[in-house]
Amino acid sequence: MKSSVSLLMALLSTSALATEAPKLYKSIGADFNAQVTVVPAQQADHYLLQFNGFEHDIDGQTRLYVKKLNSSNIEDGYHYLLAGSNKVNFRNNTKYTLQNGNHIPTVQVYLKDKPMTNMVYSGAADISTPQKLLEKYQVRQGLTESKIAAKKQIKQAQSQFSTTCNTSLTIDIVWGSFEKINEKTTPGMLSNYLNSLAQLCELDKDYKAEIQSIEKLIAIPSTKTTVNSVSKDDNKLVISLAKNAPNVTESSYTALIDVL
Repeated sequence: MKSSVSLLMALLSTSALATEAPKLYKSIGADFNAQVTVVPAQQADHYLLQFNGFEHDIDGQTRLYVKKLNSSNIEDGYHYLLAGSNKVNFRNNTKYTLQNGNHIPTVQVYLKDKPMTNMVYSGAADISTPQKLLEKYQVRQGLTESKIAAKKQIKQAQSQFSTTCNTSLTIDIVWGSFEKINEKTTPGMLSNYLNSLAQLCELDKDYKAEIQSIEKLIAIPSTKTTVNSVSKDDNKLVISLAKNAPNVTESSYTALIDVL
C-alpha cells in the first residue's frame, strides 16, 4: 500500500503530533450534538478537520485547512481556511461562555444555510484518530491503494456520469507519465472531476448541454506539486493532476465551473 504510506508521511509526522495533540470540540447551546476533530498535519499551520453531527452535508467529511491569524495580533484569535479556497468553517474569535462559574473559551463553526454554532474544547482525541482521518481524507481525494483500484474507481464514476449527463466521453489517462514520477494512483482523483461534472449536469441545463459537447477527457500529471488545473479546448477537457493538491472534491467543482 505504497501510496497510502507515502501520503501518510506527507501529511502527518510523529514530531508534529508530539508537539500538538489532536483535539475534540463539542457543540453548546444547539439542538443537536455536534463534534469537530482537529488533527495537525506535517506542513506548518495545516490541519485535517472532520465535522460530525451538524445535520449538514459536511457531516463525516474530512478536509485540509490552513490556520490563519484573524489579525496581526495573535490575541485576536485565528481561523481555519479551507486549503485551496477562501472558505472559513471554523473560527476562534476569542469569545467565552460561562460554565459553572468559569469563563470557558469558545470557537465558532460556520456552515452554509446553518446558524453559527458555538463549541468548546472537550479534550484530546484518541491516539488512533490521526490515521483514521487521513484514511478518510485519502478516500475523499480519490487516492487509492493501487492502479487497479484507481481504474475501477474511475470506471464507476464514468458510468454514473454517463447516466446522469445522458452522454459518454472517451477518457485518456497518460499512465506512463504518472508512473514515471511514481504517482500511478494519482489518476484516481479523476473520479472527483467526473462526479463534479455529473453534479453540474443536474444543476443547470446549460451546463448539461456544454458538458454533453465534450467528447474527450485527458488526464496528465500537473507541473505543480500541489495544484490541479483544468483547461478546455473545443470538445476536449485536459485535467492536470497533482498527488498533493488539497480538497479535490471542492476544487474540481469550482475549476469546472470556471472553465465551462
